[in-house]
Amino acid sequence: MQIIITGHGHFATGLQSTIELLAGPQEQLKYVDFTSGMSESELHDELLKNTPQDEPVLFFCDLLGGTPFKQAVTITTEITPDNAVVVGCNVGSLLEVSPSLSSYSGAAGDLADQLVELSQQHTSHFKLQSHATKVDDDEDGI
Repeated sequence: MQIIITGHGHFATGLQSTIELLAGPQEQLKYVDFTSGMSESELHDELLKNTPQDEPVLFFCDLLGGTPFKQAVTITTEITPDNAVVVGCNVGSLLEVSPSLSSYSGAAGDLADQLVELSQQHTSHFKLQSHATKVDDDEDGI
C-alpha cells in the first residue's frame, strides 16, 4: 500500500519533516505539495507521477473540496479500483499505520476508514482543570 500525502502550501513536506523526525523515513509515504504558482494541471501530473500503477494507493489530503483533494479524486478514477482518498487526518494516524504499509494486504477503503478512526482518537481537547495542576517534569516526552 502506498500513501500519497498532498495539500496546500507545504502541508505534505511539513508532515514529512514531522514524521521523519519521529519515526525516520517511511518508504511507503510520498509527499506532494501544491505550492503557489503551481497549476492544477501541474499538481495532477506530479500526483500521477508519484502514483504506483501496480499497487493500491491512498491519498491523504488536507482539505475537503480543495484542489489537492479534487486532483486526488480525479486520479483515483484513472487508476486501479483499489484506491481511496481521505481528508483532514493527522500525524498520529499516519505514524500508527505507516510502519505496516509494506505488508498491508487489505483494501484501500479499509485503510482509509482506519486512518479516519485513528485521527479521531488522536484528536482531543486538553482542559486545564485547575491552577494546581502540575506537569511532571520527570516524564519523557516526544
